[in-house]
Amino acid sequence: MQGLTCQYIKALAILAQTHFNTLKTKKCMDEEGDVMISNPKTNNSKANNPLFIGTIVLLVVVIGAILVYWLKPEWTGFNEHIGPTVQRYEQYQPGKKLWDWLQFFIIPAVLAIGGFSFNHIQREREERAKDERDVIEKQTAAQRDQIAANNQHQATLQAYIDKLSELILEKKLLNSGIKDDDDELERKRKQNLRTVASVQTLTALSHLDSKRRKSVIQFLNDLNLIYKEDSVINLSGADLREVDLSEIDLSDTDLRGANLSGARLNGTNLSRTNLSGANLSDTRLFLANLRDANLIDSDLIGADLIGADLSDADLSGTDLSGADLIEANLIEANLSGAPKVSGQAFHQRGGAKLIDADLSGANLSGANLKDASVNIEMLKKQAGSLQNAIMPDGTTHS
Repeated sequence: MQGLTCQYIKALAILAQTHFNTLKTKKCMDEEGDVMISNPKTNNSKANNPLFIGTIVLLVVVIGAILVYWLKPEWTGFNEHIGPTVQRYEQYQPGKKLWDWLQFFIIPAVLAIGGFSFNHIQREREERAKDERDVIEKQTAAQRDQIAANNQHQATLQAYIDKLSELILEKKLLNSGIKDDDDELERKRKQNLRTVASVQTLTALSHLDSKRRKSVIQFLNDLNLIYKEDSVINLSGADLREVDLSEIDLSDTDLRGANLSGARLNGTNLSRTNLSGANLSDTRLFLANLRDANLIDSDLIGADLIGADLSDADLSGTDLSGADLIEANLIEANLSGAPKVSGQAFHQRGGAKLIDADLSGANLSGANLKDASVNIEMLKKQAGSLQNAIMPDGTTHS
């Protein structure tokens, strides 16, 4: 009986050690690594955890075995038993008692539960490791793609600069202005040279990121190649999305139809610039100089024009839905026929904010000012013309 009890205690010790190692392993796996993966398989409640259930069952069996051992009822086989008298050379064989069955089953059960627990933790560890590897592989792939894209952008920029430098140094691009005494052949040569330079520029801009687009514009601007009066390179329709051109002098530049959505043009000098049909949605034009700029039919949806100078600018047909024109200077600006100042029919951005904007002499004839944020009395007093304009309250001004 003493030997069987020792075996039983050893089996319990093995199970306790296995359970302790299991809990320790889980704790280590939760603490190690910088990347933690949330796995629904490992977040189940204790009631659905096989290890938890096995531990509870084992504790019940252990407590029951201890009670039986100390109470020692007859049917258990733990108490001292003396069999009946038998003849010489005969041996009494008692029936199987509870202890005999425990001896037969408890050790295999302990080993089975321990093995199951170990396999369960091992599977969780492998799944966690696999998820972590997947995350690392995705991050590595994203970084690799970003590096490749950056290298491609840099290669594109360098190739463009090399080609343009060749046109400047060998083809005399800077001296390609057409003169009155140029013959027809010379005029055509200069025009073709400018066309090639413009196409190369527009192509490069469409394949560059916003940071390198800024470098191209600064490069062209420093060489006086993009002035509207006699621009060597035509930027009409240029892709300038999200480019930061704040505080740069782009006056007299031809940017017709250019895509400047999301660009930063805070404090930029755009006076007399041709921006007709340009996309300036969500563009930041805080304190920008747009004096006498051509903004006919341009898109200024959601643009930030706080404090911008739009005096004498032509905004006819311009979409100003949700644009912020607080304290903007609109003296003598032309907003006639601008049916989209509120833009409620097509956008949900609300009307333009014209609070404290100076509309002195502004032409607002035919403009739709419905839902615009503006002082009606001040508007009537300042505006040069409100003929047939739809007022903020929805009435039509006669």
